[in-house]
Amino acid sequence: MMNLRGRLVITGLVIAAASLLFTSAKYYRAQYLQEKKHNQLLGAELVEVKHTLEALHLRNKALAEADARYIRELDNAKTTIEELELNVATGRQRLQLAATCPRVPPAAPASGVDDGATPRLTHAAEQDYFALRGGITAATIQIKALQEYIRTQCLK
Repeated sequence: MMNLRGRLVITGLVIAAASLLFTSAKYYRAQYLQEKKHNQLLGAELVEVKHTLEALHLRNKALAEADARYIRELDNAKTTIEELELNVATGRQRLQLAATCPRVPPAAPASGVDDGATPRLTHAAEQDYFALRGGITAATIQIKALQEYIRTQCLK
């Protein structure tokens, strides 16, 4: 049989080993719990980032749809003005003017023969009219688009 001293040494080694195992288990458990908590926080942040990205995606999609709608509206307005300009140039339509000709005093002698034509814009004035009309239409549509952008994107 083993003597008392040998038993004490073995008992001491067993206690030391058990203590070391207990301390190691406690340390690794604390590390595990810390990492678990950290992973939960990262998971929550990931969900938040995912929701943010989905919201941004929806906003970008809405912006793209609005942009496409206003581009179509601008194209349609441009086409309408070009058709009107072509119709005026070919004589299918006429521009209506609110114009008056100065009256010649009855006592004054006639300086020439009346040609009987109705007042009409010069070609340059017609071109300016269509350019201004197109610019006004484009500006109106662009302002409407910017107002919608501010209302839907900036004021949220």
